[in-house]
Amino acid sequence: MKYRSEIDGLRALAVLPVVLYHAGAKFISGGFLGVDVFFVISGYLITSIIVHDLNKQRFSIAIFYERRARRILPALLVMMVAVIVSGFVLLSPTDLKDLSQSVFATIFFASNIYFYMTSGYFSPAADELPLLHTWSLAVEEQYYIIFPLLLMFFWKKGVSIRVIIYTVSAIAITSFVASYFIAALDTSANFYLLTSRAWELLAGALLALNYKYFDKSGQKVKEVMAAIGLILLLLCYALFSNKLPHPSWPTLFPVLATFCILAYSRNTLVGKLLSTNILVYFGAISYSLYLWHQPIFAFVRIKDTEEFSLLLATSLVFLTIILSHLTLKYVETPFRNRQFLDSRSIYKLSISCIVIFSLLGLGGHFTEGVKARFDDSIDFDSISISPKRYQCHTSGINYLHPDQACNLFDEKPSVAVLGDSHGVELSYMFGHYLKKYERSLLQLTFSGCPPAIDFDTTTSGCKQWLRESIIYIIESDEIDTVILTFRHTAYLSGDNIEASNQQAFDVGPSHHIENSEGLSVKELKNIYYSSFEALVNELISNQKKVVIIGPIPELKSNIKKIITPFSIFNNPVSGVFFETDWVFQNNRSGYINKWLITLSSSIPMVTYLNSNEPFCDDRHCLSVIDGKSMYFDDDHLSLDGSKRYISFFDGQFNKLFSNMAPDNLMENE
Repeated sequence: MKYRSEIDGLRALAVLPVVLYHAGAKFISGGFLGVDVFFVISGYLITSIIVHDLNKQRFSIAIFYERRARRILPALLVMMVAVIVSGFVLLSPTDLKDLSQSVFATIFFASNIYFYMTSGYFSPAADELPLLHTWSLAVEEQYYIIFPLLLMFFWKKGVSIRVIIYTVSAIAITSFVASYFIAALDTSANFYLLTSRAWELLAGALLALNYKYFDKSGQKVKEVMAAIGLILLLLCYALFSNKLPHPSWPTLFPVLATFCILAYSRNTLVGKLLSTNILVYFGAISYSLYLWHQPIFAFVRIKDTEEFSLLLATSLVFLTIILSHLTLKYVETPFRNRQFLDSRSIYKLSISCIVIFSLLGLGGHFTEGVKARFDDSIDFDSISISPKRYQCHTSGINYLHPDQACNLFDEKPSVAVLGDSHGVELSYMFGHYLKKYERSLLQLTFSGCPPAIDFDTTTSGCKQWLRESIIYIIESDEIDTVILTFRHTAYLSGDNIEASNQQAFDVGPSHHIENSEGLSVKELKNIYYSSFEALVNELISNQKKVVIIGPIPELKSNIKKIITPFSIFNNPVSGVFFETDWVFQNNRSGYINKWLITLSSSIPMVTYLNSNEPFCDDRHCLSVIDGKSMYFDDDHLSLDGSKRYISFFDGQFNKLFSNMAPDNLMENE
């Protein structure tokens, strides 16, 4: 296959948007689509090589995988060594344990499955995962375990090229249709797994199988189609956002754009543009650039509490380019040379590295992130989530219905927790607490779901789930008490931690009220207030006692950043750093507390708990108490934080769960 410099230019147009997107560039909201461009390019190039070798009757699976090893492993392993060393020096035990697990998954090209099970690509925390980007390598390698064998089988059986094209087309269409439906059911599975991504690689493969047909097109057709492809791709980068379903039908546009560029750009104006020296250079370093950008950005984000400034982002991009240049020159290029390392040595090196990195990953996991690196003044284990979080918490269209919800810890719960993710850890600890009253608890929690009784929210599945949950509670004769816990600050003050009640109304970062155009912030908040009040009244009117959990005090940064020394060479941070000032808390939630106090005092059978009281005095709020972390991130209570919360209000709960004095059991101040 002849070298096409314009494909290197297209690689540049794939990797640079990805890097800029992850650096925080606002003008390229669809930069993540660069990965989809890479998939199409890869499908085209690898299939072209395989078909060429099959036609020459010299295709060998062993040689194919040797080429893949030479292309993928050396730079990947160098990057992973740097990540492991940096993680050992900089990361908290919990973060290093997570990194170790991802190392193990990455070395077996299964990191897409790992990240599907543990994170969402577009969640804020994803920016701090050093090996998150390896999911795309895993997808490709899983694809290349299957596809070359399929082509080799067809060639050996003498199947016609037409039948092969029809078969590959059918598989691609099936994968595309699957991505459309899975996008509505499980966004993480849709994003990470090969099932929904194969059609993008197969689009490139189909081009390789049909390339002669497209290459015979007239010059004018080539010029127009290549230009359309380039313009469409740039528009996708500028106009797409992570709020669109992806991969799904919108992904057709960047895939078709890439297809057109690959099919028609040779010997065209677009081809010449893509063949300029600067784009060809970035195309040459594109693999290393992709490998280095995520860990560099992630480690800086882990240690920095602020968003990237323009100066910092620019500096990190230049650092990434320098490392990529050096990696291409001293790692990628030598290892592609058979005279530098023969086939047997490549296989030995690959197997040795798999063993070594597997052991490192397992070691980090079983040593709990090598906790011995830090002294024991802080209990890192207290940065803990509910062991039932992944089993019992729900989200999306494919949510857990109330009759499938977790009973903690008996079959007939008499208490229900209803709310968003702020209720997960509290549910678990409440479940244990209620044992002494011979009661149990039903956990009904939905991620990022506001109390949307009187309004529609774009949080998929939220309103339906909330209505089903309320009906389930009302129709249950056993449930007599409902604990309501929502992150009102995120919905009323905005997810921006510095926002106040005057600055925003978000209903979460992606949970906006539908059909709210033209409404003022005050009007939107009134809708929210009346909706929550309607929820409370509906429960009360059906003889359910209600406990309202006030806004949990929030931190200005993730707790792991606050309590982890900058590196293993530093002492634990001063205790004063564990505090957030009262002015900050009052700015975020003071007016919400006043509203909830007024609401609870006007309705019988309602208990209001001011969540500042267990953690705050009149000057500040603590995130660490007696060496235990009260949080597992910047706003969710940990198990220890939940335990302290419940213990602090033990008197009120004792009256409530002992069926004493049901009316306004707590004095609201």
